[in-house]
Amino acid sequence: LKLQFLYLIAHPSPVVPHYPTMMQRVAMRQVRGISGVAPVLHFPSAQANPEQKRINTENALEMIRSQLGAKPAPYTRKYETSFEQVKAEIENVLASTGSKGAPLEDGKELTQMQVIERVLRHGIVSYEKSEGTASNADIEQWLVYTAADQMEFNKMKRDQELNERYAAFKKGSAGNVQPEANWANEYAQTLDREIVSEKRCRYDQIAVTDFSKDEAAVAAELAQYKQPVQDQALDQLIDQVNMFKPFLAKQVIQAKLIERNMDGQLSYSQFCDWNPDARDHADLASEAQMMKLQSPDEYLGFEEANKRYAEVRMKTKEEVLEKMDVVQQSAMASTGSSGGSMGAGDARRAQLLAEIVKLQSRASASASDKVEEGAEELSKEEKEAQAEAARLAEEKEAEKYRVSDAVVKQKGLLGLGFVDVASA
Repeated sequence: LKLQFLYLIAHPSPVVPHYPTMMQRVAMRQVRGISGVAPVLHFPSAQANPEQKRINTENALEMIRSQLGAKPAPYTRKYETSFEQVKAEIENVLASTGSKGAPLEDGKELTQMQVIERVLRHGIVSYEKSEGTASNADIEQWLVYTAADQMEFNKMKRDQELNERYAAFKKGSAGNVQPEANWANEYAQTLDREIVSEKRCRYDQIAVTDFSKDEAAVAAELAQYKQPVQDQALDQLIDQVNMFKPFLAKQVIQAKLIERNMDGQLSYSQFCDWNPDARDHADLASEAQMMKLQSPDEYLGFEEANKRYAEVRMKTKEEVLEKMDVVQQSAMASTGSSGGSMGAGDARRAQLLAEIVKLQSRASASASDKVEEGAEELSKEEKEAQAEAARLAEEKEAEKYRVSDAVVKQKGLLGLGFVDVASA
């Protein structure tokens, strides 16, 4: 032992510094509470960021641009008519035509009026759906056709329900929609009080955080995506209405004629003038009711009444010429069969008369016809003048049988007058 002691004195070892371990450093810096003592004193350290609203607005705009992609090109409207005016006009016209919006049936084809109604209703409800004012009943009736449409419609209803529930929850909760906490119970039920203190710090941060954003800037950004599409859809709807106006005007006229006919203000012949297929329906009705008549006299009277209007209908020019050919051929055949009893001169005269009648019925006064023999040939200017006069005459004749677009645009589809009871 003495030798070792003397050796240590002769050879002293260098001083090695003592470095604390990780656990010792943590213990030196942290101050923990003593078990059994509750540090309930709490001093909020979270502070509000004055630039939070601007940051939230920028984040919202960035999210909109990333989700919707590139903005559509600006669109300039062709018409000044508003959506409310177009909708009111369509509603009035469809009501005047007697259209009731019948539901779709499997295996049953749609009529022309039903197709036009669904096209116009589709445009109206689609516009309202983009604006957020369409009802679920209208969307399901006029926009849902296929299984994919039904799935999209169900998803839209679920999203609406979730938004309504969130709005109700937010309305009934104060502050930034954070749950309430009983800190006395939290401290009593938790052994490590530092966990509760950290939780309170996070709740304080939520309380001072501003989640609001500039709603006007967000609405303006969304309008740049939605407004051009809506304006184009509205102009397209107006174009469809203008395209369907002649057909809708005829439907309105027929509906009014049916009303006048039911009230006894219109004759059956005038009704048939606007409804060429009415004679065919009358024939079918007479055949269907043939077995229901009680006496032969009643049936004969019914048949005679129908025969009186058998030829009353609107005919095209081709139908008239075809009927004239049949009548003339039958007349020529009867003349040829009776030629033996007549003289040769009389038969020849009758044949020539028939040919003259046929040529006169097919002759036209256009400038492109051949010039008669012995007449002077017209100059180019005179031929053009005669052609223009013939064209104007044809247009004037055609104006009698169609509704003028100018009148429809000025008075609307309901601005068509009918005779009163006294005149009828």
